[in-house]
Amino acid sequence: MNREQPTTDVDRTAHGMWSAYVDACMQLGRQLAAYRKHAGWTQKHLAAVMRRSISAISAAENGHNPHDAGFWRTADLLLITGGTLAQAWVAVAQHKQAADAQAATERARKQATLAHEDQSRRCLNPADCLCLIAVAYWTGREIRALRVALRYGFPDWAHQLDIDLETVYGWEKPHATTPRLEHQLLLDRLLADAPIHARSRFRQLASASPLGSRPEPPTAPTMPGRGHR
Repeated sequence: MNREQPTTDVDRTAHGMWSAYVDACMQLGRQLAAYRKHAGWTQKHLAAVMRRSISAISAAENGHNPHDAGFWRTADLLLITGGTLAQAWVAVAQHKQAADAQAATERARKQATLAHEDQSRRCLNPADCLCLIAVAYWTGREIRALRVALRYGFPDWAHQLDIDLETVYGWEKPHATTPRLEHQLLLDRLLADAPIHARSRFRQLASASPLGSRPEPPTAPTMPGRGHR
């Protein structure tokens, strides 16, 4: 019988009850072994007269299996103990009942805790939930909404995606070709990693922007070392 280390006060209570049950089983087993040896019997002989297996006798003496009341009443009669073993088994059964009741209480407590945590993770207004917002297929409307929601101009947007400026600008043109699969996956990741306020803007922009709306023209990146003449 394993004795896991408790982690909370409730766990320690359950652990204490289980330990008491295990100790009672082992004490009962030691009593059986002592009576058997006093009678000069081996485990094999006791198993034969009780019509049990040797492993059943060994498990009882080691405290690994408390068996049932009939087992101990038979042992009392054969070893002439005056009913000591059956009485001790009653105490073992009581410890087991208490340990089982405490374990059931602990399971109910944990289930209630999990249910509470699950409830607390639910959105108060699922219709406006932004936790799992996603795009089935990226078109110019959704791409523009994501870019604007993240506050990117075209040059920074191209740099963020590591894609050339002409390509990202072309995605938002009317009747533009849709991005390749690897670019669709990249946009998926950007949306998933976006902060909650950016996702809120994205949803508003994606629902408000008409399909094929004209994007703002790309801005050429400023060359380092150049100034205005």
